[in-house]
Amino acid sequence: MIYVKDVMTRKVRSVASSATWQEAAEMMAKWKIGSLAIIGGRRPVGIITEGDVSKAAAQGRDPPKAHMSFQKNPLG
Repeated sequence: MIYVKDVMTRKVRSVASSATWQEAAEMMAKWKIGSLAIIGGRRPVGIITEGDVSKAAAQGRDPPKAHMSFQKNPLG
């Protein structure tokens, strides 16, 4: 059986909750990854994926200006 711990990444990349969608997309492209942890203050508050960026673009959000928003359900 393969466990999550066997395939997970320990070096987690993150982005500040004040970042724009474009900044997050540029970071994912630079590091060739598909998601980033979102940090608010000193705590993880969410995750953004390539799919989230695609949805934002499809909704016509202006990437340089559109800041990330997330649900009110806290992590952990």
